[in-house]
Amino acid sequence: MGSMEVPSQSADVIKVPTAQYEFGANFLDPKLMLIGRLMTDGRLNARVKCDLTENLALKINAQLTSEPHYSQGMFNFDYKGTDYRAQFQIGNNAFYGANYIQVKILCHILLTVPSTCST
Repeated sequence: MGSMEVPSQSADVIKVPTAQYEFGANFLDPKLMLIGRLMTDGRLNARVKCDLTENLALKINAQLTSEPHYSQGMFNFDYKGTDYRAQFQIGNNAFYGANYIQVKILCHILLTVPSTCST
């Protein structure tokens, strides 16, 4: 919540508080999640998580606005292997990313906490 300056006949500045509201909708399913928010200034935030297979999930985040060059979008592909996890990310403004973690190697590193890894 911010404030807005209102013109007056005197030299004093009058500040009036302004309100910001958002309207939202959610849809939840075991394999699909949709979340959307629409602000009173016209911005839209949207999230999607979809389990394409048991091991492959797609996540989409978007922030859309009427101002030029301020909208953002991001796609994540998450893959769960038997002993590893991999993620590929792509977004606007030439954003790319990739992550990989090998669980078996991580278990050997975490030998101090044996209950965290099971074989």
